[in-house]
Amino acid sequence: MVLCVDADPRLDIAVTLTPDNPPIVIPASGGTFWYNLALANNEPDAAAFDAWIDTTLPSGTLYPLLGPYVLTMTAGEVKDWNLTQYVPPYAPVGVYSLNASVGVHPDKVWSSDSFSFEKLP
Repeated sequence: MVLCVDADPRLDIAVTLTPDNPPIVIPASGGTFWYNLALANNEPDAAAFDAWIDTTLPSGTLYPLLGPYVLTMTAGEVKDWNLTQYVPPYAPVGVYSLNASVGVHPDKVWSSDSFSFEKLP
């Protein structure tokens, strides 16, 4: 049996974001940073759900980066990815939040994690 976004209002899917070498400070010229995204299906059955990554700009506006993707994971399965994020020179100066979420995109977030990074003037 596969539990899916339409069958269960909230599934126990854990999200963990781990930045490499924090604190992350991006120079005015722009740059990249690495991070790890891990997902764990804590349900007793397989589960299908949406997963997405966005960033909160210094202004508070959400900016989509990846997804939403529909993923299916077996019971107890853990997946992780090492990812890189490019920040262009023209990105606004200030503190950002990188956010990963699972649930039913975009309004039903079952689990999320985030970390901050800074873009210098």
